[in-house]
Amino acid sequence: MDPMFQQDRSPVVDSSKQANQSRSTRATDSASLINIKTLIDAQEFHAAKSLLADYMATNDEHPMAVFWMGQVLRGTGDLKGAATCFQQVAKNWNDPIAMFELAHAQTDLAQVKDAIQSYQSCLTLFKDHPDYLFSIHKELGNLFLKSGQVDQAEAHYQLAYQINSSSVALLVNLGTLEVQKGLWNKALHWYRKASRQDSHNDRAWIGLALVHRQFGDHELSWANIERALDLNSVNPTALKLAIQWAFQDHKTARIVSRLETYMSWHQDDTDMGRLLAQVYFDSGQYINAATELERLLLNQPTDELSLELLRQVEEQMQKEWGESSEC
Repeated sequence: MDPMFQQDRSPVVDSSKQANQSRSTRATDSASLINIKTLIDAQEFHAAKSLLADYMATNDEHPMAVFWMGQVLRGTGDLKGAATCFQQVAKNWNDPIAMFELAHAQTDLAQVKDAIQSYQSCLTLFKDHPDYLFSIHKELGNLFLKSGQVDQAEAHYQLAYQINSSSVALLVNLGTLEVQKGLWNKALHWYRKASRQDSHNDRAWIGLALVHRQFGDHELSWANIERALDLNSVNPTALKLAIQWAFQDHKTARIVSRLETYMSWHQDDTDMGRLLAQVYFDSGQYINAATELERLLLNQPTDELSLELLRQVEEQMQKEWGESSEC
Protein backbone atom coordinates (compact mmCIF):
# COMPACT_ATOMS: atom_id res chain seq x y z
CA MET A 1 0.00 0.00 0.00
CA ASP A 2 1.20 3.45 -0.83
CA PRO A 3 2.51 5.01 2.35
CA MET A 4 0.44 8.09 1.76
CA PHE A 5 -2.70 5.97 2.11
CA GLN A 6 -1.57 4.08 5.21
CA GLN A 7 -3.64 4.62 8.33
CA ASP A 8 -2.10 6.95 10.92
CA ARG A 9 -1.58 4.73 13.98
CA SER A 10 -0.43 7.50 16.35
CA PRO A 11 -2.81 7.95 19.30
CA VAL A 12 -5.56 10.43 18.74
CA VAL A 13 -6.32 12.64 21.75
CA ASP A 14 -9.28 14.94 21.68
CA SER A 15 -8.94 18.54 22.87
CA SER A 16 -10.86 17.97 26.11
CA LYS A 17 -8.52 15.12 27.10
CA GLN A 18 -5.48 17.29 26.33
CA ALA A 19 -6.89 20.04 28.52
CA ASN A 20 -7.47 17.60 31.37
CA GLN A 21 -3.92 16.27 31.05
CA SER A 22 -2.55 19.82 31.07
CA ARG A 23 -4.49 20.68 34.22
CA SER A 24 -3.31 17.45 35.85
CA THR A 25 0.32 18.21 34.98
CA ARG A 26 0.04 21.73 36.39
CA ALA A 27 -1.50 20.39 39.59
CA THR A 28 1.29 17.82 39.95
CA ASP A 29 3.95 20.47 39.32
CA SER A 30 2.33 22.81 41.82
CA ALA A 31 2.25 20.09 44.48
CA SER A 32 5.91 19.26 43.79
CA LEU A 33 6.95 22.90 44.16
CA ILE A 34 5.04 23.22 47.43
CA ASN A 35 6.75 20.10 48.78
CA ILE A 36 10.17 21.35 47.68
CA LYS A 37 9.64 24.76 49.29
CA THR A 38 8.48 23.11 52.52
CA LEU A 39 11.64 21.00 52.63
CA ILE A 40 13.87 24.02 51.95
CA ASP A 41 12.18 26.03 54.70
CA ALA A 42 12.77 23.09 57.06
CA GLN A 43 16.43 22.97 55.90
CA GLU A 44 15.94 19.41 54.67
CA PHE A 45 18.29 20.17 51.80
CA HIS A 46 19.19 16.64 50.70
CA ALA A 47 15.55 15.62 50.39
CA ALA A 48 14.73 18.88 48.60
CA LYS A 49 17.64 18.32 46.21
CA SER A 50 16.27 14.93 45.19
CA LEU A 51 12.79 16.32 44.46
CA LEU A 52 14.24 19.33 42.64
CA ALA A 53 16.38 17.10 40.44
CA ASP A 54 13.27 15.16 39.43
CA TYR A 55 11.31 18.34 38.77
CA MET A 56 14.12 19.98 36.77
CA ALA A 57 14.51 16.92 34.56
CA THR A 58 11.58 18.37 32.59
CA ASN A 59 11.66 21.98 33.86
CA ASP A 60 15.35 22.88 33.81
CA GLU A 61 14.63 26.46 32.71
CA HIS A 62 12.16 27.23 35.49
CA PRO A 63 13.74 30.28 37.23
CA MET A 64 12.28 29.53 40.65
CA ALA A 65 13.47 25.92 40.49
CA VAL A 66 16.99 27.01 39.49
CA PHE A 67 17.03 29.57 42.31
CA TRP A 68 15.87 26.98 44.83
CA MET A 69 18.54 24.60 43.59
CA GLY A 70 21.04 27.33 44.42
CA GLN A 71 19.67 27.51 47.95
CA VAL A 72 19.76 23.73 48.28
CA LEU A 73 23.34 23.45 47.00
CA ARG A 74 24.46 26.15 49.41
CA GLY A 75 22.71 24.29 52.22
CA THR A 76 24.59 21.09 51.34
CA GLY A 77 27.93 22.90 51.16
CA ASP A 78 28.29 23.14 47.37
CA LEU A 79 28.98 26.87 47.20
CA LYS A 80 30.31 26.79 43.63
CA GLY A 81 27.19 25.02 42.41
CA ALA A 82 25.03 27.49 44.31
CA ALA A 83 26.84 30.46 42.76
CA THR A 84 26.33 28.97 39.29
CA CYS A 85 22.57 28.66 39.87
CA PHE A 86 22.21 32.18 41.26
CA GLN A 87 24.27 33.57 38.39
CA GLN A 88 22.04 31.79 35.86
CA VAL A 89 18.87 33.28 37.36
CA ALA A 90 20.40 36.75 37.73
CA LYS A 91 21.69 36.78 34.16
CA ASN A 92 18.81 35.11 32.31
CA TRP A 93 15.88 36.59 34.22
CA ASN A 94 17.37 39.82 35.66
CA ASP A 95 16.38 38.75 39.15
CA PRO A 96 17.70 41.13 41.86
CA ILE A 97 17.36 38.59 44.70
CA ALA A 98 19.44 36.12 42.70
CA MET A 99 22.11 38.79 42.22
CA PHE A 100 22.14 39.44 45.97
CA GLU A 101 22.46 35.71 46.70
CA LEU A 102 25.19 35.40 44.07
CA ALA A 103 27.19 38.12 45.84
CA HIS A 104 26.67 36.29 49.13
CA ALA A 105 27.89 33.00 47.65
CA GLN A 106 30.92 34.69 46.08
CA THR A 107 31.76 36.17 49.48
CA ASP A 108 31.63 32.72 51.07
CA LEU A 109 33.90 31.45 48.27
CA ALA A 110 36.40 34.27 49.03
CA GLN A 111 35.93 35.61 45.50
CA VAL A 112 36.37 39.14 46.77
CA LYS A 113 36.54 41.04 43.46
CA ASP A 114 33.55 39.20 42.00
CA ALA A 115 31.55 39.68 45.20
CA ILE A 116 32.29 43.42 45.23
CA GLN A 117 31.15 43.71 41.62
CA SER A 118 27.94 41.78 42.32
CA TYR A 119 27.10 43.80 45.43
CA GLN A 120 27.76 47.03 43.54
CA SER A 121 25.26 45.88 40.91
CA CYS A 122 22.78 45.35 43.75
CA LEU A 123 23.04 48.99 44.87
CA THR A 124 20.92 50.13 41.93
CA LEU A 125 18.61 47.12 42.01
CA PHE A 126 17.70 47.72 45.67
CA LYS A 127 17.86 51.52 45.83
CA ASP A 128 14.31 51.65 47.25
CA HIS A 129 14.78 48.83 49.77
CA PRO A 130 16.65 50.06 52.88
CA ASP A 131 16.95 46.63 54.52
CA TYR A 132 18.77 45.24 51.51
CA LEU A 133 20.79 48.43 51.07
CA PHE A 134 21.99 48.16 54.66
CA SER A 135 23.21 44.60 54.11
CA ILE A 136 24.83 45.50 50.79
CA HIS A 137 26.77 48.45 52.22
CA LYS A 138 27.82 46.41 55.27
CA GLU A 139 29.05 43.54 53.11
CA LEU A 140 30.87 45.90 50.76
CA GLY A 141 32.54 47.43 53.81
CA ASN A 142 33.65 43.96 54.94
CA LEU A 143 34.98 43.07 51.50
CA PHE A 144 36.87 46.34 51.03
CA LEU A 145 38.34 46.00 54.53
CA LYS A 146 39.42 42.44 53.76
CA SER A 147 41.13 43.63 50.59
CA GLY A 148 42.94 46.44 52.44
CA GLN A 149 40.90 49.31 50.97
CA VAL A 150 40.21 51.00 54.29
CA ASP A 151 38.76 54.26 52.94
CA GLN A 152 36.27 52.41 50.74
CA ALA A 153 35.34 50.18 53.66
CA GLU A 154 34.72 53.16 55.92
CA ALA A 155 32.55 54.88 53.30
CA HIS A 156 30.26 51.87 52.98
CA TYR A 157 30.14 51.25 56.74
CA GLN A 158 29.05 54.85 57.26
CA LEU A 159 26.32 54.50 54.62
CA ALA A 160 25.12 51.34 56.37
CA TYR A 161 25.23 53.15 59.74
CA GLN A 162 22.99 55.90 58.36
CA ILE A 163 20.39 53.25 57.55
CA ASN A 164 20.67 51.22 60.76
CA SER A 165 22.76 52.58 63.62
CA SER A 166 21.73 49.84 66.06
CA SER A 167 23.16 46.83 64.22
CA VAL A 168 25.59 45.13 66.61
CA ALA A 169 27.40 43.40 63.75
CA LEU A 170 28.03 46.76 62.10
CA LEU A 171 29.20 48.34 65.37
CA VAL A 172 31.74 45.54 65.81
CA ASN A 173 32.87 45.97 62.20
CA LEU A 174 33.37 49.69 62.78
CA GLY A 175 35.52 48.83 65.78
CA THR A 176 37.59 46.45 63.67
CA LEU A 177 38.01 49.18 61.06
CA GLU A 178 39.47 51.52 63.70
CA VAL A 179 41.81 48.76 64.92
CA GLN A 180 43.18 48.42 61.39
CA LYS A 181 43.68 52.19 61.31
CA GLY A 182 45.46 52.05 64.67
CA LEU A 183 42.86 54.30 66.31
CA TRP A 184 42.36 52.30 69.49
CA ASN A 185 40.25 54.84 71.41
CA LYS A 186 37.77 54.99 68.55
CA ALA A 187 37.76 51.21 68.38
CA LEU A 188 36.98 51.11 72.11
CA HIS A 189 34.02 53.42 71.51
CA TRP A 190 32.46 51.10 68.91
CA TYR A 191 33.14 47.87 70.81
CA ARG A 192 31.66 49.32 74.01
CA LYS A 193 28.61 50.49 72.10
CA ALA A 194 28.21 47.01 70.61
CA SER A 195 28.55 45.24 73.98
CA ARG A 196 26.01 47.59 75.56
CA GLN A 197 23.63 47.01 72.67
CA ASP A 198 24.01 43.23 73.04
CA SER A 199 25.96 41.94 76.04
CA HIS A 200 25.81 38.42 74.60
CA ASN A 201 27.75 39.24 71.44
CA ASP A 202 31.05 37.37 71.71
CA ARG A 203 32.68 39.37 68.90
CA ALA A 204 32.16 42.62 70.82
CA TRP A 205 33.95 41.14 73.86
CA ILE A 206 36.82 39.96 71.65
CA GLY A 207 37.19 43.52 70.39
CA LEU A 208 37.24 44.90 73.93
CA ALA A 209 39.85 42.31 74.88
CA LEU A 210 42.09 43.40 72.00
CA VAL A 211 41.81 47.07 72.93
CA HIS A 212 42.52 46.56 76.63
CA ARG A 213 45.47 44.33 75.77
CA GLN A 214 46.80 47.14 73.58
CA PHE A 215 46.35 49.57 76.49
CA GLY A 216 48.37 47.24 78.75
CA ASP A 217 45.47 46.21 80.99
CA HIS A 218 46.11 42.48 80.77
CA GLU A 219 43.72 41.41 83.53
CA LEU A 220 40.83 43.28 81.95
CA SER A 221 41.70 41.85 78.54
CA TRP A 222 41.69 38.36 80.07
CA ALA A 223 38.29 39.01 81.63
CA ASN A 224 36.97 40.17 78.26
CA ILE A 225 38.31 37.20 76.30
CA GLU A 226 37.01 34.76 78.88
CA ARG A 227 33.61 36.44 78.68
CA ALA A 228 33.69 35.88 74.91
CA LEU A 229 34.52 32.20 75.43
CA ASP A 230 31.79 31.85 78.04
CA LEU A 231 29.35 33.07 75.39
CA ASN A 232 30.82 30.97 72.56
CA SER A 233 33.23 28.28 73.69
CA VAL A 234 34.18 27.31 70.12
CA ASN A 235 34.90 30.80 68.76
CA PRO A 236 38.29 30.15 67.10
CA THR A 237 39.39 33.81 67.18
CA ALA A 238 38.78 34.12 70.91
CA LEU A 239 40.45 30.79 71.59
CA LYS A 240 43.55 31.57 69.52
CA LEU A 241 43.96 34.92 71.29
CA ALA A 242 43.58 33.24 74.67
CA ILE A 243 46.22 30.65 73.72
CA GLN A 244 48.62 33.32 72.48
CA TRP A 245 48.23 35.37 75.65
CA ALA A 246 48.45 32.29 77.86
CA PHE A 247 51.91 31.48 76.52
CA GLN A 248 53.00 35.12 76.69
CA ASP A 249 51.77 35.52 80.27
CA HIS A 250 52.85 32.02 81.41
CA LYS A 251 49.24 31.14 82.26
CA THR A 252 48.72 28.06 80.13
CA ALA A 253 46.81 26.26 82.89
CA ARG A 254 44.16 28.95 82.49
CA ILE A 255 43.11 27.68 79.06
CA VAL A 256 43.30 23.89 79.42
CA SER A 257 39.57 23.42 79.98
CA ARG A 258 38.79 25.86 77.14
CA LEU A 259 40.88 23.85 74.70
CA GLU A 260 39.44 20.56 75.92
CA THR A 261 35.92 21.86 75.32
CA TYR A 262 36.84 23.02 71.83
CA MET A 263 38.47 19.70 70.94
CA SER A 264 35.42 17.77 72.13
CA TRP A 265 33.55 19.48 69.29
CA HIS A 266 36.37 19.66 66.71
CA GLN A 267 38.39 16.47 67.06
CA ASP A 268 39.80 16.79 63.53
CA ASP A 269 41.39 20.20 64.17
CA THR A 270 45.04 19.16 64.19
CA ASP A 271 46.45 22.61 64.94
CA MET A 272 44.27 23.08 68.01
CA GLY A 273 44.91 19.52 69.14
CA ARG A 274 48.65 20.13 68.94
CA LEU A 275 48.23 23.33 70.94
CA LEU A 276 46.33 21.40 73.60
CA ALA A 277 49.19 18.90 73.74
CA GLN A 278 51.66 21.79 74.07
CA VAL A 279 49.63 23.23 76.94
CA TYR A 280 49.55 19.82 78.64
CA PHE A 281 53.32 19.56 78.15
CA ASP A 282 54.02 23.03 79.55
CA SER A 283 51.89 22.32 82.62
CA GLY A 284 53.61 18.99 83.30
CA GLN A 285 50.72 16.77 82.16
CA TYR A 286 53.01 14.57 80.07
CA ILE A 287 50.73 11.56 79.73
CA ASN A 288 47.84 13.74 78.55
CA ALA A 289 50.18 15.45 76.08
CA ALA A 290 51.44 12.14 74.68
CA THR A 291 47.91 10.72 74.47
CA GLU A 292 46.64 13.72 72.52
CA LEU A 293 49.60 13.66 70.13
CA GLU A 294 49.24 9.95 69.49
CA ARG A 295 45.55 10.49 68.74
CA LEU A 296 46.47 13.17 66.21
CA LEU A 297 49.14 10.96 64.64
CA LEU A 298 46.63 8.19 64.03
CA ASN A 299 45.03 10.47 61.43
CA GLN A 300 48.21 12.22 60.27
CA PRO A 301 51.13 9.84 60.96
CA THR A 302 53.67 11.98 59.08
CA ASP A 303 52.83 15.31 60.73
CA GLU A 304 56.32 16.56 61.59
CA LEU A 305 55.23 19.11 64.20
CA SER A 306 53.28 16.51 66.17
CA LEU A 307 56.12 13.99 65.87
CA GLU A 308 58.67 16.52 67.13
CA LEU A 309 56.49 17.55 70.06
CA LEU A 310 55.90 13.90 70.96
CA ARG A 311 59.67 13.34 70.90
CA GLN A 312 60.13 16.26 73.32
CA VAL A 313 57.39 14.95 75.61
CA GLU A 314 58.89 11.46 75.73
CA GLU A 315 62.36 12.89 76.29
CA GLN A 316 61.10 14.94 79.24
CA MET A 317 59.28 11.93 80.68
CA GLN A 318 62.49 9.90 80.40
CA LYS A 319 64.43 12.67 82.08
CA GLU A 320 62.03 13.12 84.99
CA TRP A 321 60.90 9.54 85.49
CA GLY A 322 64.06 7.74 84.47
CA GLU A 323 62.34 5.39 82.05
CA SER A 324 60.57 5.38 78.71
CA SER A 325 56.86 5.92 78.89
CA GLU A 326 54.41 3.79 76.99
CA CYS A 327 51.12 5.59 76.54
